[in-house]
Amino acid sequence: MRDIIFLGGDERMRFAKERLGEKYNCSTDTKKDSKAFGYAVLPLQKSTENEIIFGTDIKYNSLPRFLKKNAVVLTGHNCPLLKKICEENGFSLINYAEEEAFAVANAVPTAEGAVAIAINSRKETLFKSNILITGYGRISKILSGYMLALGGRVRVACRKKSDLEWAETRGFIPIDITDKDAFLKALACSDIIFNTVPAEIFGKDEINAVKSGAVYIELASSDGFGDEKPNFPVIIARGLPGKTAPITAGKIIADTIASIIAERSENYEL
Repeated sequence: MRDIIFLGGDERMRFAKERLGEKYNCSTDTKKDSKAFGYAVLPLQKSTENEIIFGTDIKYNSLPRFLKKNAVVLTGHNCPLLKKICEENGFSLINYAEEEAFAVANAVPTAEGAVAIAINSRKETLFKSNILITGYGRISKILSGYMLALGGRVRVACRKKSDLEWAETRGFIPIDITDKDAFLKALACSDIIFNTVPAEIFGKDEINAVKSGAVYIELASSDGFGDEKPNFPVIIARGLPGKTAPITAGKIIADTIASIIAERSENYEL
């Protein structure tokens, strides 16, 4: 039986603990310095106070209080301080959010949450609405399919030739994002814009091209405006799985961590 301590996070971490607790000994008890745990699970979010684990008043440098020698720290965010502490104490550090299975599974509640935001942000149906989705990664692939199924006129703006071809074969209107005129025209006719690209793709011309009344929903980890200021409302919609589907999001985290533990157990025991 492996012992796992959960530190911080939001509601989805509670559900992740419950699911993993069906198989492992999971705890959130931080009242004593036990050094009893072989694994620590940290949240996806990074606290605005760099030394503190999100959702707690526990500092990263307190981790050795709870962990065995050669323990594993599983985190959903990158933190130089956490990496340094793990290296100094001989802990393995794994970012479960970078696992491909996690990213693909997590794209589903993200896309569903984005659909809900789009519906609640307008007084018109998605049916026959002009919808633009920038990027064609995991989230975009799922979201574009949902929007098409709901009767939207879906445009997908991306760079890679192969992505443009795939988008067209799935019934979307492909927009080469490097073709400025084509991108500006797509922006000008869109009722809803979803950005999934964590890069600066909106300059002054692109911002000015967005039509009045359009709904812009930001799904990327960093927005596409850079130093430019948009002249239209921006709905920040990051972390949707934890907000709209915490049970499902918790299961995804738990299943990803269980897979990581299973893979490690093939090599050695903690």
